[in-house]
Amino acid sequence: MSKQYLTTHATTLPAPSSQTDVFSLAISPQTNTLLIASGGSTLYIHSTASSSYPLIQILPKAHSLGCHHIAVSSSGTTAISTGFGGEVKIWRSEPPSEPLPDEALNSERPVWQAAGEVTAGIVTKGKKRNPGSCWAVAVSSSGRFLAGTTMDGKLRIWDLAPSSANMLSESENESREDSFTGDAALVHEFETRGGFGMGVDFSPDDALVASVHQSGSVHLFALSGERPRLLRALPSLHAPGRCVRFSPGGRLLAAAGDSGFVALYAINTAASSAGTTNGYGSGGDALYDRHVGDQVAILRGHNNWITSLDWSSTGEWIASCSWNGKVRVWSTERRECVSTLRGPEAPGEGTAGSEDGPCWALKWMPVRRGGSEGFVIGGRQGGLRFYREAAGG
Repeated sequence: MSKQYLTTHATTLPAPSSQTDVFSLAISPQTNTLLIASGGSTLYIHSTASSSYPLIQILPKAHSLGCHHIAVSSSGTTAISTGFGGEVKIWRSEPPSEPLPDEALNSERPVWQAAGEVTAGIVTKGKKRNPGSCWAVAVSSSGRFLAGTTMDGKLRIWDLAPSSANMLSESENESREDSFTGDAALVHEFETRGGFGMGVDFSPDDALVASVHQSGSVHLFALSGERPRLLRALPSLHAPGRCVRFSPGGRLLAAAGDSGFVALYAINTAASSAGTTNGYGSGGDALYDRHVGDQVAILRGHNNWITSLDWSSTGEWIASCSWNGKVRVWSTERRECVSTLRGPEAPGEGTAGSEDGPCWALKWMPVRRGGSEGFVIGGRQGGLRFYREAAGG
């Protein structure tokens, strides 16, 4: 069985960001917004409440050298963006009391506002940022915790609403690049020995974090209970990994990268009543099946680096995009490709689906009432393309 997708809208970022690629996308269903990060200094906010996806807010001078990752909590109230200059910015939102206008920027009622910067472990007492101290990022469902990978193979966890009990000791903080603690506290640091951390994600219940690395290694960490720890090193991708995502139900983990395939891993947990809550998941230590992290499938079809992937809201489908612009949709039940598409157009130069046009970012869109599932792709020269399934509204 194949699925057909239609292009419903295509656009590019305003100049000068249209001269740079779109590197990362994030969705906040609660505020009906799509957050867009590129090689430009500005973050762009589009409305997802309308099929025209209008630009409703800009966040200028967010990252002077551009932004490579942006992530939003599933609660929709906290976003984190990371820049090439080493900045890790915090953004907060309040869901609007009424729908936002579609016609123009809504600067008088901003949806997203700056809420500080993460400095612990990143900014030294000399006020210098280390861009390698936080690369790929993920935000926990509640918006309280931030997970970030580093260029030297570490996984770090920050508490964005810290109490003194959760913070690392002063001596521990000083041992980490002579850093000082701002509004967020660095609470855990794990060594993976996997090299440059390219992707990271929280499980839906915030009890697990997965990371993928330049070496091809995939690591699974358990955060719940009194002993946060590395749970398992999963079967390797055998080439640099670039993206990793838990399924909506948390039963599967997908990872991909330069090997050109999507690897699926089984994630099965059963919560124990022992232990005490530490803010992750529902509290208590968790008992993990000895087969947790086993590789259960490999989805083959891309003939180039896979740069991004995402799960549909039901977990039935995975969409992935690649360096050569190809987009594939996979059935997680049948473990096969059901659709192949092309990425966003680059102005005046054909499409990013050509062999010289990369797609960097992909996100499934919220399903509007009476509508069908769809996703958005971001790629070269500020290009964005929105798809929806042909069947349905």
